[in-house]
Amino acid sequence: MYELCANERIRDAVAQVLGPDLVVWNSVFMAKEPGAGEVPWHQDRDYLMLEPDISLAVWLAIDDATTANGCLDLLPGSHRERLAHTPRQRPDEFDASVSDDTATRRASVPIELRAGEFLLFCNRILHHSAPNRSTRRRLGLAIRFTVPSVRVRTDQLFPGHRVYPVRGTHRSERNPVGQPPLT
Repeated sequence: MYELCANERIRDAVAQVLGPDLVVWNSVFMAKEPGAGEVPWHQDRDYLMLEPDISLAVWLAIDDATTANGCLDLLPGSHRERLAHTPRQRPDEFDASVSDDTATRRASVPIELRAGEFLLFCNRILHHSAPNRSTRRRLGLAIRFTVPSVRVRTDQLFPGHRVYPVRGTHRSERNPVGQPPLT
């Protein structure tokens, strides 16, 4: 995981946006098996709990991501506004979503990627993924970057979990997650 998240090509691309002092604060595999349903339109900003909201996501294709297997769809320019999200009504639904009416008023762009390619995107961009109508899995790795001055509200993201900062080099002496240092 470390090698994927710290890949030089990825790191250099993120550094062009956020600068050279980077923190990977979250990474998660996103699998969409054949027959899996849609992930509704949403903006990640309301889920990430960052203070201040400085973040950049990398979506690394582990498998080919195509329109057939539910690649990401983005709405260009949607990062400029904070859209109202409707909370889920049932436990099996996505956390919150933007109405389809809001999303479909604009032209979305499907982001097809070959395995090994990646996309950088802002947590304010409106996005979704269609159902996987193929016989192939779509697996991606979301890597979320920020800068050391940002506080990640782990208490809200992961209730009951503790964060253990790592000490060593001068950079890790800084505490990017906003937790008390280990003594």
